[in-house]
This record gives sequence, structure tokens and C-alpha cells, in this order.
Amino acid sequence: MNIYIYIYIYIYIYIWMLGVSSLLAMNSCGEGFLDVDRYDILPPEIVFSSESYVNQGLNGLYDTFLPLSSSRIDIEQNWNIKPHLAFSNYPTLDCQADGLDNEFTRHAWMADKDMFRVAWQYAYRAISRANTFLEQLKDTDVSLFAEGQTGKDKIEAQARGIRGYWYYCLAQNFGRVPMLKAGEHTSAPLQSRVPKP
Repeated sequence: MNIYIYIYIYIYIYIWMLGVSSLLAMNSCGEGFLDVDRYDILPPEIVFSSESYVNQGLNGLYDTFLPLSSSRIDIEQNWNIKPHLAFSNYPTLDCQADGLDNEFTRHAWMADKDMFRVAWQYAYRAISRANTFLEQLKDTDVSLFAEGQTGKDKIEAQARGIRGYWYYCLAQNFGRVPMLKAGEHTSAPLQSRVPKP
């Protein structure tokens, strides 16, 4: 037999097997295969129902240190830890003086610069998330935690520390910023500045 006939037979068998496996793969899932409950955002009554869930909620606060990979705004995707700790360092940079940092080296940046706006919104979004977490944690029963009151206090201290970090970033970069009271949640507070002591 000619070698080309064997090649055609193998190709025919290969295509037939590929077609059958594709049909099996496409028909193996029923109609309700993709109908699943969403578990990425849990309501407070679930988050504060067990210590494991409370720790997952706390992880949601630590998540505020990561960049948003799903964002369409370039600056939100590229920050490794957001926001940069000190904008005050930018005027001293002499790198890329004719490129991205040109406005910083010339001291010509404007208040609507996306870096400032995004930093402001991220920080207050994180503070708002921490306030929500702390507000719900306050009403959580101590018996939920393996270490009792000590365990609850440790989680509360971490949440307050994260919230404090974001206030520190805001104060360092913007001065006397508005402070959200317990129960206030926003990414752009409208209150006036904190009065001088």
C-alpha cells in the first residue's frame, strides 16, 4: 500500500476522534452547569457567623493593598502597593524629566491628576471597607472566637491598623483630610478638613 493512504487513514481517524471528543465535551454539561451561587461577596450575617469567615473578611481589608487587575484605568492596574506612600518625593526625582514625570519635576502638576484622584478614592474606599468591618465586628459575640475576647481584639486591632495606615497615607499626601466616623461609608467624603489642634 502507498504510504499516503496510511497518512489519510490516520488523519481521518484523528479528525473523527477529535469530533467525537468535542461532542462529548460540549454535551456533558447540563443546562444548569454554570448556574452557581456567588461567594465572592458575602453578606455581613454570613461573614460574622464563624471565626473562619471573620478572618476571610479581614483578608478583604488586606486586599486593599493589592492593585486592581480588573480595572480599566491604567494607574490602578500598575501600582504594586497603592497608593504610593509619599507624593512629596516626586519633585525630587530627576528621572524621566521629559516623560511621565515631567510635570512633577517642573512642579506643574494639577489637582485633577489621575494619580492624586485614584489615591484619594482608593484610600477612602479602604477606610470605608474597614469601617464596615469594624462596625459589624463590634456586635459579634466573643464566643465565636477560639481565643475569646483576645481573638476578637486581635482582629479588631488589625482592622484598625489597616484603617490607620490609609489615614496616614492620606494625611501625609493631602494634609488634614476628612475622617469618616463609624458608620460613614464613602470613597469621596464631602466633610471639611480636620481642624488644626
